[in-house]
Amino acid sequence: MSFKLYKNHYQKISEMMNEFVHLTDKKWDIFEDWKYPLINNKLFSLVGKPQGLWISGKLGTGGWMDWCLNERFYTSSYKCFAVDIKIDYTKLLELSTLEDIKNITEKYKDFTPFEGLDINIFEDFKLIDWNTVSKDYDGIYIKNYNDIYDFRQAWTTVIDCNCACIWNKRAILQWKYLDIS
Repeated sequence: MSFKLYKNHYQKISEMMNEFVHLTDKKWDIFEDWKYPLINNKLFSLVGKPQGLWISGKLGTGGWMDWCLNERFYTSSYKCFAVDIKIDYTKLLELSTLEDIKNITEKYKDFTPFEGLDINIFEDFKLIDWNTVSKDYDGIYIKNYNDIYDFRQAWTTVIDCNCACIWNKRAILQWKYLDIS
């Protein structure tokens, strides 16, 4: 698929969706086949990214589709299904300021990847213990990503855009596949 086709594809999704969408390469039943429990995954822990169902907003909201188009991140073999998602915000950890990021990182910090090394510039480079966060919240909602990115909070370096990550399916109120054929 060319850039123009991807852009048209994403515009169609944006017109059909409500607030959030999950893009996937195959169809599955979100409630029956839930595969996103937050577990202590070493790969995700090393990069600092929580494991869960990643969702983002429409084109023009700084979400995943915007990032893909801006970075020219697409392949000709990518088949995309779009899942329209309605979420319950009551137990989501909303992060919209740099102060939010610093506070949550300090409260739930797991370790500093460079601890014990003589690299002073990275002494504040911190990761989060997502298992502890999951006891208090069903997911995170990151707003204003470009304003709150901070390389010293190591986990923010692997988040690319405004998005949400859900690890408890009770935070999903409704979902449906969009017919984007």
